[in-house]
Amino acid sequence: MPPRKEQTDDKCSRCGAIPLFAGARFPGGMCSKCQNGGAVMKLYGSLTNRMMESSKQPAAIVGMGATLCHYSDRDAATVVRVSPSGKTIWLREDRSTRTDKNGQSEAQSYTYERDESAPEQKATMTRAGEWKIVNGPRVLLGLRQTYNDPNY
Repeated sequence: MPPRKEQTDDKCSRCGAIPLFAGARFPGGMCSKCQNGGAVMKLYGSLTNRMMESSKQPAAIVGMGATLCHYSDRDAATVVRVSPSGKTIWLREDRSTRTDKNGQSEAQSYTYERDESAPEQKATMTRAGEWKIVNGPRVLLGLRQTYNDPNY
């Protein structure tokens, strides 16, 4: 019996989708949406933020640095309280002062100081093991970082 050749096609054999780029082909004859049973990952905002959010999270400790991951920006914060179960935390955004002279640039550096007058924000751990502020952004623990996207 001859070795099996991988099927490629210039359109999806299931839904008829055409590849985004001219000359591209779908391996196996189907687009990724059809290969995954119709499930497509929804990506929004900054790829860096989405990758940071999905990293393994350490246990929360009072005083630990945190990063609030918005659409494409990030804000530094500090953990101020942890529930006895460890599944709820309260954070306060830090005061971030830009220290570089790069202007409207992606190369940014900041100094941080705690802001005791900032309101507390409650975050809970999701079933996926990620921290999320109630009706707000996801939270990354163990890293205190501010970033303002210069494109917006």
